[in-house]
Amino acid sequence: MNRIKDVLKEKNISINEFADMVGVSRQAISRQLSGKLLVETLEKFASVLNVPVWELLASREEITSANTTCESDVNGYVKVKGTLYEVHSFEDLEKLLELDV
Repeated sequence: MNRIKDVLKEKNISINEFADMVGVSRQAISRQLSGKLLVETLEKFASVLNVPVWELLASREEITSANTTCESDVNGYVKVKGTLYEVHSFEDLEKLLELDV
């Protein structure tokens, strides 16, 4: 689940406007929002919306809440271009998204 539609709504940007900003069709945006997004796509969307990548995945409230309650709420593995990364916190996810892979 991603928050891209929520961020668009918060910024008062329609799907059509966003598609124009990204330089693709509305249908392409709709397909991307309903499917699996590549890290590169998330990075491009975040850049166009002028938000950090993590904000497309979790709200500030969710991040703050998770950081104050229990960082171990995030545990798992993420495979990027054949390399497996282990994550144990939102900070780990943020660092992973900042990697130049």
